[in-house]
Amino acid sequence: MTDKEILEGVLDEFKKLAAIPRPSGHIEKISQFLKDYFSEMGFKVFIDDVQNVIVDAPPAAGFENAPLIVLQSHMDMVAVAADGVPFNPTKDPIRLMRDEKYLKAAGTSLGADDGMGVATIMFLAKNMKARGALRFIFTVDEEIGMTGASFLDEKYLKGAKYLINCDSEVFDELTVGCAGNVTMDFEKEINRVPVTKKNVVEINLTGLLGGHSGERIGDNRGNAITALAKACREIDAQSEIELIEINGGNARNAIPSFATCVIATDMELDTLNITLMNEGRSLYSMYDEEGATFSVKEVATGKKAIARGDAMRILQFINLVHSGTYAVHQNGEVETSANLGIIRTEETKIKISVLPRSSRDKKLDLFISQGKDLAELTGFKAAFSDKTPSWSYSESVPLAEKMKEIFEHITGKKMRIKETHAGLECGYFKKKNPHLEIVSVGTTNEEIHSPRERLVLATVAPIVRMIEETILEISKN
Repeated sequence: MTDKEILEGVLDEFKKLAAIPRPSGHIEKISQFLKDYFSEMGFKVFIDDVQNVIVDAPPAAGFENAPLIVLQSHMDMVAVAADGVPFNPTKDPIRLMRDEKYLKAAGTSLGADDGMGVATIMFLAKNMKARGALRFIFTVDEEIGMTGASFLDEKYLKGAKYLINCDSEVFDELTVGCAGNVTMDFEKEINRVPVTKKNVVEINLTGLLGGHSGERIGDNRGNAITALAKACREIDAQSEIELIEINGGNARNAIPSFATCVIATDMELDTLNITLMNEGRSLYSMYDEEGATFSVKEVATGKKAIARGDAMRILQFINLVHSGTYAVHQNGEVETSANLGIIRTEETKIKISVLPRSSRDKKLDLFISQGKDLAELTGFKAAFSDKTPSWSYSESVPLAEKMKEIFEHITGKKMRIKETHAGLECGYFKKKNPHLEIVSVGTTNEEIHSPRERLVLATVAPIVRMIEETILEISKN
């Protein structure tokens, strides 16, 4: 097949996925779709208790003795929309837009992470005939705790020698290690009191770059939640405020690009706008955020204010919790970080979610310890998930070297073998079968976990050809 035929074939499969709402936590429809899709192809399909889909594709004639290869991707996506774009992630399909260079979505995230991995496997299953036995594993809820990988029965990995994870984001980088992470959720009961200040206003901070908290955390991008909280503290230092609500972010693993709050203040609106203009300048001077914008509008609200003691503890928590790069490797790559990803105000409580990452698992224990202390000092309750294991190789991986050679032969380009600060499910797979040779590859997907997410079309065919030739070479030998 030509590169164009491969591209169009894979995009045809991706269009099927884009039509099915599949945000994390809502994977029933996509799980059933994949079960039906592969069943109609005559393959054996299993759905486990958490809705992971496992598919066994038997070997072609003459390849019965080839080692079993697993191809793996996750079904869910981070479904976010640009400010002001109407979008229900549990009901609305992704509307695709395409030009000569990119595939994008209309005002929302695209879901190439990891829809392109799923679509690539679908295409290969349909078109690759000369090969040994393959197993396709599609996991659930990778983006909110790797539930699928964690609960996957190790029996689905025991008979395999190789696993190719199709969830990397740069086509000429072959990943052989990733960071682990832990989810930290904080909740605080709040008391409400009558509003006494004369001006009730909504402050919006929009236009920040946002992006994936693993891939982009080292890019000096601002966090809209922390920036807005800083602005509230500055306003309060000049004229005491009453905080009514503060909200921001869409996902733990996405750097928040927007945040909004409602406050009551006796400060005149002209003075308030000047203060926020200065906060905007401060934001520009600290981060690479030329598009960040504060806006103010008067609003009517029937809500009471958060009691001042509670409000100050909330702002103190945001100010003190670490969000951003924490440590780097000697090569300059990010080793440890944390992301304050979500804040939500309800009538009687406030909720905050933070996601630390590290390629050194013990450093996650440090964040847990600090989180417990910070929660105690500020009156929050803290809850921590199990740690997602990091994945690292201390020596060369024959499968990686083989795929690198194939890629460079196909494209004439160099391929880097590296570790990533993003989280991948491979740590779980390696733990369940320490003898697996594992690599992660994928198309180039830019600005994932944001409404600017886009797939670089020219990277699709090389990845498909590399995986196909790797499977064929292993099957022959």
